[in-house]
Amino acid sequence: MTERTSQNCDLMHLLPLLAALLGLIPAAMAAEPPLRFAPLPMVSQEAMVQEYIGPVRYLEEKAGRAIKLVYTKDYQELIERFRRDEIDLAYVGPLPYVMLSQGFDAATPLVRFLEPDGRDSYTCALVVFGNNPLPPGGMRGKRLALPDPLSTCGDVGMGAILGQAGVPLRETRRSHLDRHDAVAMAVILDQADAGGLKTSIARKYASLGLNVLTESPPVPGFVLVANRHTVPAETRRLLREALLDLHPRDNPADAELMRGWGGNMRHGAVPSSDTDFDTLRQQWTQTEMDR
Repeated sequence: MTERTSQNCDLMHLLPLLAALLGLIPAAMAAEPPLRFAPLPMVSQEAMVQEYIGPVRYLEEKAGRAIKLVYTKDYQELIERFRRDEIDLAYVGPLPYVMLSQGFDAATPLVRFLEPDGRDSYTCALVVFGNNPLPPGGMRGKRLALPDPLSTCGDVGMGAILGQAGVPLRETRRSHLDRHDAVAMAVILDQADAGGLKTSIARKYASLGLNVLTESPPVPGFVLVANRHTVPAETRRLLREALLDLHPRDNPADAELMRGWGGNMRHGAVPSSDTDFDTLRQQWTQTEMDR
């Protein structure tokens, strides 16, 4: 290594300290490594930055820690990296949280995010086109369109509905599509006899003839999860309180602050604990047995 190269490396290590001394970033942020935050992998890397830079900046200020966004190509990569302590914070759906926390008790739910209607839970719907008289109990051998297998309204949500009607999920002709909207269109275009998707999305297609046959019991909303191995208790407290302090449905200033936030983060949050997911955990176990 040349003397100039060595000097350049030394300067790179000094940059965070120099920035802190100049007041460009808080000294506490410069002294600690950034928290690695992985949102749910449902958009491109560019869209992820656009949607989540708002909450990142807000949480950095409130928690006094720098936060960097981490892109993962799918839920499986997110779960594996979280368990290897390569991710500190994750924004995930309820089923991926159940899978993430299985055998990994360091996964700590901080808050659950509200739906656009203000509820802290949502339902999954079994849908058909028009007045199709197909009941849940008649799904044996029928074409069933589902979202990603790791979507709560995929195998687990529909497995619970069909299981109550006496039809194991394995006895349907399942196909998995990328998005809930794609499931709706597959049913409308007669590419599937029925479909499973989030009820609020299904309702948007009612004018095109999509009909909700039945709904699942409520499932918890999306959740912010902290890795207890890598995120100190005080930081977890600050993050939790920062999100619970926002009330966009009642406070116009909060609503404006959160207007561009991605996912359901813009609608506010409620406290969360692992027991919120016990029912879903049981459904997931049953679905795995019925495959």
